[in-house]
Amino acid sequence: MLVDLFPRDSRWECDATVVSDYVSELVKAVAKRNREDWKERLYLISAYNTMTKIPAGWILDEGFHWVFLAPSVWRLSPLQASTRRGPKNQHWATPGLVADEKSVRFLYIGSKGFSITRSRTSTSKTTSCDSIPNHRFPPLNKKSGLAYGYHQPALTTQASFDSFLYDPKKKRAVLFQATVGSTHSVKELGITELTAEFGVTVFTYIAVTPPSVTLKISGPHAIDRLLEKKYYQRTEITSQELILVICMQLMGQNYFDPRPLEEAETHMRLQHEQQIWATFWHAPAGDGHPLFQHHIITLETTLADANLDAPSKCWLLRIPEGLRGIFGDTCTSAILFREDYLEALRAAFRAVSWDDAYVGVEHVDSDLSNSKFNNPFLRRQQVSRDWKSSCLVLTGGPGIGKSLWLVTVLILRLHARLPTIYQRQNDRILFFDQDGPAEFRTVVDLFRSAAVRRHQRGELWVLVDTNDELQTVDRCYRFQHAFIIQSIATDVKHTRWMRKLSFLATHFVLQPWSLAELIIGRILHENAPSGGSILEFTQKFGNMPENVYKYADAQEEYEAQVLARVSFPPPYPESTSFDKIAFDYPEFIALRPTSSQPWYYAPHFVSKHVVHFLFLSSDTAPRARIPSHTPLVPAVSALDTRSERAEKLSRRESVGVVPTGWLFFGRSPQPQRHATSEAFGR
Repeated sequence: MLVDLFPRDSRWECDATVVSDYVSELVKAVAKRNREDWKERLYLISAYNTMTKIPAGWILDEGFHWVFLAPSVWRLSPLQASTRRGPKNQHWATPGLVADEKSVRFLYIGSKGFSITRSRTSTSKTTSCDSIPNHRFPPLNKKSGLAYGYHQPALTTQASFDSFLYDPKKKRAVLFQATVGSTHSVKELGITELTAEFGVTVFTYIAVTPPSVTLKISGPHAIDRLLEKKYYQRTEITSQELILVICMQLMGQNYFDPRPLEEAETHMRLQHEQQIWATFWHAPAGDGHPLFQHHIITLETTLADANLDAPSKCWLLRIPEGLRGIFGDTCTSAILFREDYLEALRAAFRAVSWDDAYVGVEHVDSDLSNSKFNNPFLRRQQVSRDWKSSCLVLTGGPGIGKSLWLVTVLILRLHARLPTIYQRQNDRILFFDQDGPAEFRTVVDLFRSAAVRRHQRGELWVLVDTNDELQTVDRCYRFQHAFIIQSIATDVKHTRWMRKLSFLATHFVLQPWSLAELIIGRILHENAPSGGSILEFTQKFGNMPENVYKYADAQEEYEAQVLARVSFPPPYPESTSFDKIAFDYPEFIALRPTSSQPWYYAPHFVSKHVVHFLFLSSDTAPRARIPSHTPLVPAVSALDTRSERAEKLSRRESVGVVPTGWLFFGRSPQPQRHATSEAFGR
C-alpha cells in the first residue's frame, strides 16, 4: 500500500519507492499519534536509497519548515568553490563532514531578527522565545512589500528556494533550499524576482541536506561574480551578496522535531555538567581529589552484635548538592563506596581484559588528610584473556545503589580523563571528553558527531541507567564497538537488546546492603537513627536503605504500612515471577546473588517477622516456620532465557510457591490455598 517495487534492468535487483505523493499525505493523516516516528523511519529508509530521493524529498520538505519557525541557532559551514570554471556555471562542493572551525558561522534566528556571525553567543535579538512570523509568498498585495519573518512559497514550483527569512530593515533574505540528492543547481529566476519586485539587496543561500551527503552545487557565473566580489575582496558591503553554505546542524538532528536545538539554552542546561566535568577532568594528575573523602568509623558502645563485621574506615564521594540534579533522584547525598561496588568494578575490568589487581587497593596515611583515594582507571593495564565481553549488566533488587554505582564509574572515568557516554533518559544523552560535556537527543546524533568520531571506539564506555522511562539500551550502541554498562531490573524486557551481541555479556548481581553498611551509612543522613534502632529494624523488616533510615525510629508506622499493603489481593496472575514481585514489593522479598556464581540470584523473604503477615490464614492460625534468608525457589540466572525462566517458574508453582489467592499478600476469612513451610524450605 505504501511502497512499490520495480525491477531494474538486470531483473535480479529491484528498487522501492513510495507509490505517490497522495499516499505520502495519507500516511501523515492517519498516523497522527506516531507521525514523527513514521516520518523519521520512512525518511531514513528513502534518503539512503539512491532510487528513492524524490519521496525522501517530499518528507524532508514537509518537516523542513518546522525547524526554522522557532528561535534557534544553526551551525553553518561554507562550501568550497571549484578551481575549474565551466562554460555556463560555477561549482561548489562540501569539503567534508567536518569543516574548518575558522570558517564556521552561526545563524541566529529570533522573533525580531536574525544574523550570521562568527560568535557562538547569541545577540539580544535572538533571546526571545516567541514564534517566528510566518508569511505566504508572494504576498497577496505585492505593493505592501515583504514583512519580517519566515516566508513559504504558495507554489511548489518556486525557483531558487523552498523558503526564506527576510529582514526589511537590511533588505536581506536568507534563502533555504532542501535537497536530498548529491547535486543541486541554483536557479537565478527566484533571486531575480526578489530583487526586481521586492527590492531585496542582500542574499544568503543555505542548502539543507540529509546525513552523510557530499553535496555539489552549481550556479550561473552571474552568481559566481557576486560571490567573488564580496567573499574574496572583503572590502565594502556591495549591493548584493550570495554566500553558499550547508547547514551542518541538520546532519544528525531529528529532522522533523519542531523544537530545533537552541545552543544558548543547551549551554544553560549543561551548566552543572560543565561544573562536574571541570571539577574532575582538570583535577591534578594522579590519585587524590577533595571530593573523595576518607572517614574513620566509630561504632556505638551500645551496639553489640556478633554478626556485625564493620570496617574501621570508609571512602565517600561527596558531590556538591547543587550538582546532584544531573543524576535526577538517583543521587540525593554523598555516595558510599560499598565493598560490592569494588567487586562490580573488578568484574567490569575483567570484562574488558584489564588487570583488576589495583581495584580496591588503598594508600592510607596515618593522617587522614593525606590519604588519597586510589582510582583504578589511572592504573588500567591490558592483559591477555581467552574471552572478552561486549557489555556488563549490573542487576539486583530495587533501592540498593545500582544507579549510584554508575555515577561512581562516571566520576572515576572523568577523573582519569577518559571519554564516557552517560544516559538515563530517552532523549538526553551526555558525552564527556577533553572538550567538556555535550548533549545529544539520539544515539544516531551522538555517533555522527565529530566529537565522538575522533575517539577510537575501544576507548568509549557507555553507561546506561535503565529505568521506567529508559527501559532498554539503544540497539545502535551495539554496532559502535564501545563497552556498554547497563544497570537494570531483572525483567527480561530490559535485556532483549543483547540477543545479537558479538561477544558474551558479563552479568553481575549486586548484593543488598549489609547491616555494617547501613550502620556506616548513617554519616550520609542528618538525624539518622541510632545503630540500635537500625539493628532492630533490619531484623524485623529487612535491609532496604530507604526504609531503614526513614522508619528505623518509627517502626510502628512502617508496620502499619506493610499491613496496609497486604490488605489488598495480589495484582498478579499465577504465572508472575518473583522477580516482578521483588521489585514491586521490596518490603517482602529481596533478591540476593548466590554464593557460588555472582550472576545467579535467588529471592529471599526479608525477615521472619514479615513472613507472619503473609502466611496467616486467620488470627488463630499457627505461624509458618521459615528459616531466615532461605531461598524461596531455585536460583534464577541473569543469563536465563524466557523459556528457562518459565520452566523454573512452573517448578515453583508445582510446590505451591506462588499462591493463587489472597493469602500470599493478606488475610482473608475465606479458605485459601496454603504455601507450606516445607515447600519454601527446599
